[in-house]
Amino acid sequence: MKVFRRLVLFPALIVALVLAGLPYPFSTLHLTAQSAGDIPAALTVLNLAPAGLSAAPQLSALELQAIRDRILQIHNRMAAQERQASDGPGGIPRVAGPETVVRRTGSVTPPAAPQAPAVRSLPGAASGLLTQSFVGVENQIDFGRDHRDPFASDTGGCGAPSDVAELVGASNGLAAFAAGNCSHVEASQTGGATWDPNLVTPGPPPTTTVCCDHDVIYDDSTRVVFHTDLYTNGSGTQTAIGIDVYRFMWNQSMPSCTYFIGPFAGMLDFPHVGLTKSALFISINFVTGPTTQSAVMLRYPKTAVANCTAGVTAQQFLWPSTNDGQRVWVPSKGTNNKHTMLWAHRIDNYTLRIFKWDDSLSAPNNFIRPISFTSSAAPDATHCGGGLNNTGYITATQTSLVGFNFVGAVTDDKVYFYWQAGPAAAPMTLPHIDGAVFGLQGTADVPFLYSQTPLAQPHIYSTAYCIGYPAVTANKLGDIGMVLAFGGKAGGGGLPVRPAVGVSDEFSPGTGQFGPSDLAAVPSSLDSSTGAERNPAADDRYGDYLSTQPEEPCEKFFVGTGYFIDITGAVNQRVFEFGRHKNRRCYDDFATFFGTTE
Repeated sequence: MKVFRRLVLFPALIVALVLAGLPYPFSTLHLTAQSAGDIPAALTVLNLAPAGLSAAPQLSALELQAIRDRILQIHNRMAAQERQASDGPGGIPRVAGPETVVRRTGSVTPPAAPQAPAVRSLPGAASGLLTQSFVGVENQIDFGRDHRDPFASDTGGCGAPSDVAELVGASNGLAAFAAGNCSHVEASQTGGATWDPNLVTPGPPPTTTVCCDHDVIYDDSTRVVFHTDLYTNGSGTQTAIGIDVYRFMWNQSMPSCTYFIGPFAGMLDFPHVGLTKSALFISINFVTGPTTQSAVMLRYPKTAVANCTAGVTAQQFLWPSTNDGQRVWVPSKGTNNKHTMLWAHRIDNYTLRIFKWDDSLSAPNNFIRPISFTSSAAPDATHCGGGLNNTGYITATQTSLVGFNFVGAVTDDKVYFYWQAGPAAAPMTLPHIDGAVFGLQGTADVPFLYSQTPLAQPHIYSTAYCIGYPAVTANKLGDIGMVLAFGGKAGGGGLPVRPAVGVSDEFSPGTGQFGPSDLAAVPSSLDSSTGAERNPAADDRYGDYLSTQPEEPCEKFFVGTGYFIDITGAVNQRVFEFGRHKNRRCYDDFATFFGTTE
């Protein structure tokens, strides 16, 4: 009888544990995936570009500007159709936490040239090898490199100067790779000190021209670079997505192969790329009408794509706007050593929907989690004005529930989400970054989401300047690396916008938080003669995103991209490497390394 009672009471105990937000001892309760449609079957097949193609044709500056304006209008329209609110009730009380301080002093300490010791030494005071400052200040943010990308900083293939820059990059020792608006792709064998242009593959007719929306990820297992971009016809009414496969980061001036999704008579927008151990993920903003849109996640077998196999087909998952409103997705970072991809969006101002797609499953599961109220309000004309021209750089498109700046990173035991938030109740009255951290359990390869409420809700905010455009990743230590933008203030007259970096780890004041020693402006942006002086000239727009991912081979450091505008109005796009000083020796050991597969 006692055994029977235990069997009856045990399920009730499990339910009580889950409802209380305590660790669930077995596999998590899965909610049914809700995919209310499919994209056209033709868009799930990767089409290999023919070999021997010449460079992609270029549109005129006016044509490219018209296409980018059309995409911006679509984004703005999507944002305008979603709820904008600065304050309200939430499922969880909001705690602002400490105000953010971005350090505006610092310099670059480049890695030393490799040297072989003439003789072996005995450690000791006499040798000078052992001192009290051997490790130094462990929590200091170090910059190993901070280089200008001249291709991106010129016209970027836009045919004319543009201050809407969206640079992405990756690095592996001395090898580096970068791409961005409109159609530039380049590589470096000097850690970014010098760059060589790559050939851009023409797209399938009529979408032969690269427009924008580049992304890149480096697979640390196959040592392959996956680069994605958006192709268009001359009017922007037909689009395709390109996927370049580079088996060598520097030692090839064109891709090993290029795949295409499409062309499609409509808008395939905002492609972003992610990885698990077995799969390559590509997210798409699938726009089908003035008020109809779907978020799409495509999953491909990674090895087949790396091998340039013909006819690779995706597993697809589509989330129409009839579910939660118009939303876009970005695959989380840090999942390249797992068999699980996680991502999320805001359902409303106080609820997240989290998606979890295991490599072994044909579709993802999704989970609803409460958060404290987070603002989706649009900044007004007085917010974030700065620089010599006193313009803004954060708009309703960034702060809206749509999620163009909603990003995530996954560690062994947590998933971190950050997003652009609008002006909110005091003290977060300027645009800022909100976050939510949830616990993971299970195996490191296939974790499950166990916490019913956030373990932490970090806020990255300041009363002195606006903060936004988060890009986030995780290294194998479980540290969070971030690149963000800051500047401007209420009423105008603030600092010019510039990129900053951050690390959240054991030195930080709390889980997912960034304290005074955790954030630092990119050094080149602080130069008194060539640094940041102006804000974007048009549309109060600072591109759509920045980027970051773990540096290789020392994955304890991070590589990031961002840009600023100098006193002449010229764009200065940067590729930089950063990390905690405690990991500096690891970085120095490999920063001047050039791999045999590069």
